[in-house]
Amino acid sequence: VAAGVAVLVGVAVLLILLILCAVLAPFIVDLNKYKRTILAQLEPYVPREVDFQHVELTLLTGIGAEIQGLRVSENPRFGDGDFLVLNTLKVRIRILPLLKGEIKVSRITMNEPVVHLIRDSQGVFNFSDFGGGGKVVPEGERETETQVAHAEKEADTGPGVLAWLLVNSLDLRNGTVTYRDELLFPEAPPLAVEALDLTVKDLSLSKPVTLNLDAGVFKSSGQNLHLAGVVGPMGDTLVADRIPFQISCKLDPLPWDAVPHEVRTRAMTGSPYRVLNGSLRWDLVAEGSLQDGVRTRAECHLDDAVFQKSEVDGTETRTGRIQLALTEVAVLNHPEQTLEIESAGISLNGNRVLMQGRVENYLEAVSYTHLRAHET
Repeated sequence: VAAGVAVLVGVAVLLILLILCAVLAPFIVDLNKYKRTILAQLEPYVPREVDFQHVELTLLTGIGAEIQGLRVSENPRFGDGDFLVLNTLKVRIRILPLLKGEIKVSRITMNEPVVHLIRDSQGVFNFSDFGGGGKVVPEGERETETQVAHAEKEADTGPGVLAWLLVNSLDLRNGTVTYRDELLFPEAPPLAVEALDLTVKDLSLSKPVTLNLDAGVFKSSGQNLHLAGVVGPMGDTLVADRIPFQISCKLDPLPWDAVPHEVRTRAMTGSPYRVLNGSLRWDLVAEGSLQDGVRTRAECHLDDAVFQKSEVDGTETRTGRIQLALTEVAVLNHPEQTLEIESAGISLNGNRVLMQGRVENYLEAVSYTHLRAHET
């Protein structure tokens, strides 16, 4: 009996010591003195100025580290300021591989990230310099053919920075993303996506990845945009155009006056009508890849809409409440810049027009459409 009690006491003491170590370790082990080493490891993959305020070891909530006040500077070609600002970044390490001397990430959690995305008038994104060995190229400088060939060779040798980012779970909470498109909407203010929550499961290069996203768009007071789907396998070479996906996207009813002015204006270009009010909602399903073609099925509804028409004599008239619905099934061929419309429908208070056709050169300033329509 005495021996059994001694064993129990020993186990209890050991557990207490382990708990004390877990509690005290973050205060004893100062990871901040390795800050330069940590930042140096990122240089080959993130060719920007990267900094953070504080980093500490975590044990009680899982072996790993928590970084506070992380920031990544903007590509100077696109301006000053920051590309990414992150309140806290938590990384959890797998225990069994750690015992073998290997570091493998099990979970990444990002709290309150703010990301600014930009596409310039040439169609280049401000994150295009990320990846294995990428460098910031000042505006006006072009890469030589030798540099391009070398970059392509490096891209084919492996997944680069994503090699270590194969995790069981990636969570993003209360994020903000702004997007400015100088190619399609050069005069429009940035589109803001707020209250963004994203969960990615089984992030891998060799298997499909599942994701779920909820966010608020068009200055919504809550989360009105919902997206779910599967992406991948992404493959070791990580060529974006070849990555297959199946995504569904839904927008909850949104007041028409909350839609950005530029979008409302473009939607009614060439029409004598102007939408005064109504409620917009849509459902979209897309599957395929940019290289092999993307098949889309979409429904867009403008409910209880009131239109105002400008007459030739300068007078204006208003309609009653109208139920307008647009539906389409189409195949996007990105390499050829074509959109094959298998079926498109316009429904106006029960009267419906069906169309089929083809849209060419959709990325150019002028698109050519060939449509066949009949009324039902």
